[in-house]
Amino acid sequence: MMLFRKKFRLAFPDDNIDLRDYEQEIVDAINRVAPGKHPKVFKDHYSTDMLTQSESVRIGRELAGIDDLKKLGRQITTFRLFEGKLYSSEDSNIPIKKGVIKNNSKGGHL
Repeated sequence: MMLFRKKFRLAFPDDNIDLRDYEQEIVDAINRVAPGKHPKVFKDHYSTDMLTQSESVRIGRELAGIDDLKKLGRQITTFRLFEGKLYSSEDSNIPIKKGVIKNNSKGGHL
């Protein structure tokens, strides 16, 4: 069974920033918003178990409210701190392309 992980990198990366310096704040925020997602923080990204779109948005808002992290983002039209992509595992560095994961739900009209 493959356990997918969602990785989030800074939208505006900087080689001088090490997210591990903010590890406790990131982990605490994720656990407040979406407990049980097993967050891990690395130098250039953090990762979690699969999240819903709603959980991703709520986590992003929670992280953007942390003053130490807020300074790492930029205001464009809307504030963006991290961007997330789906990977097949923690060790993978190649994101999964859209459409690779099939949704077996049957929608539409009969």
